[in-house]
Amino acid sequence: MIAKISRLTTVTYGTKSAPYLATRSLKQLAIDDGDKYQLAAEVIMSDVYMDDLLTGADDLESGRKLQEQQVSLLRGAGMELHKWSASNPLLLPDSMCQDKYLS
Repeated sequence: MIAKISRLTTVTYGTKSAPYLATRSLKQLAIDDGDKYQLAAEVIMSDVYMDDLLTGADDLESGRKLQEQQVSLLRGAGMELHKWSASNPLLLPDSMCQDKYLS
C-alpha cells in the first residue's frame, strides 16, 4: 500500500485557524513584497482585520496611489480585492454601481 500525502495550500474558512492564517498570509505578503509596494505593505500591517482591509487617505491622489499599490500587491499573490467602498466615487472601480457604495 502506497501512502499519499496531500498538502492544503489555501485557507479553509470555518476552521479554527482560518482567521489567523488569513491575517498571517497577508502580513507575510507585505513582508515579502513590501519593498515594491511600501504604502500597501504599511496598510496591510496596520489596517487589516481578519480578511477585511479598512483604511483611508488624506486626498484623492494619495487614495488612488494606495489603491493601485494594494491591487498590484495582492494581485501578484493571486488575490483579488472585492466589496469596494469609498467616500469618493472616483476611487470605485468602473464596473461597480457607484450609487450603491455612496449611501
